[in-house]
Amino acid sequence: MTRDARLPNVKSLTLAEARSVFPEACSGPTLRSFYRLVHREGVRSYGDLAGRIARDRIEALRKRFDIRGLDVIDVRHSPLDGTRKYLLGLPDGLVVESVLIPNRDHATLCVSSQAGCALACRFCATGRLGLRRDLETWEIVDQLVLARRESGHPITDVVFMGMGEPLENYDAVLKAADLFNEPDGACISYKKITISTAGVVPAIRRFARERRKHRLVFSLTSADPEKRRKLMPIGETYPLEDLVDAIREYSESHGGRRWIVLEYVAIRNVNMADADVDAIRDNIRGFKYLIDVIPYNSIGSELSSPSWEEVKAFTTRLRRLQVPVKVRYSGGKDMDSGCGQLGAEEWKRRRIAAVAE
Repeated sequence: MTRDARLPNVKSLTLAEARSVFPEACSGPTLRSFYRLVHREGVRSYGDLAGRIARDRIEALRKRFDIRGLDVIDVRHSPLDGTRKYLLGLPDGLVVESVLIPNRDHATLCVSSQAGCALACRFCATGRLGLRRDLETWEIVDQLVLARRESGHPITDVVFMGMGEPLENYDAVLKAADLFNEPDGACISYKKITISTAGVVPAIRRFARERRKHRLVFSLTSADPEKRRKLMPIGETYPLEDLVDAIREYSESHGGRRWIVLEYVAIRNVNMADADVDAIRDNIRGFKYLIDVIPYNSIGSELSSPSWEEVKAFTTRLRRLQVPVKVRYSGGKDMDSGCGQLGAEEWKRRRIAAVAE
């Protein structure tokens, strides 16, 4: 695998940007072929280009572009639903995870944007790790490149719902999202690229001002301000009222036409009562929304997962609000790949190491 941090990584560049680095190739097919081989077929070394690109062209490319990739440490397969979890090594030795969720004839990839996370949401394993660092654009893009190469699944959807808070790594995440849409790259529709945020209000407002085409969804989990602060400490920095105002700005930037998705992690005996439904009715207003209920997946904390009967009873209560309600299926829960579980294995390794010391 070729690594040269002094050169721009081609997985951080659009084809047009790559041409500006290698202008002498603009008039020929070499650069486009190279770009597609890296982004679409997952070529990971210049040696793999032999016989596909002329030798003198390979040497010219080698001097201009880094094509480093992430190290695949392990791939886990769920026998229950076919979900795949990728444990990926970064160049500095840190580890991140991404998850491939297959459907009938396509698949969704859940990508990470940070190693760890600083937000410390109580229902999320990644938040217990703390933030190690932001991922670079190419490190995000390569998660898709690797999954397409390894799985053989046509990946039509990408969701930024893995490790980290995407809007805390705004520039790299939005550049990666644009690259996923690149015609000579993955060529994934903007409508199929979703970015989930816990509520970084300034970044939401920036997203709205820039009129980004990707879909932004919002982790709510409670519309009771005090309860939300306890579950999601980001509520101390950006109170619920400010978050609702920012979501309204985002909605208005799309002419109020787009349904706003509010993700709601349903936790037994915490946020599923009539009072919690009333809080949504009283505090969420000014835009049309749907509620995406995510039954809490255990991460070994004091919180408890609801039964299916409790989830059904909660969704019945929610429908009194006369808004669309759906329940999200979390793939790969049997191998700590469900919503909120990424990073659980790293947490366990740290705990074991701490006890050993």
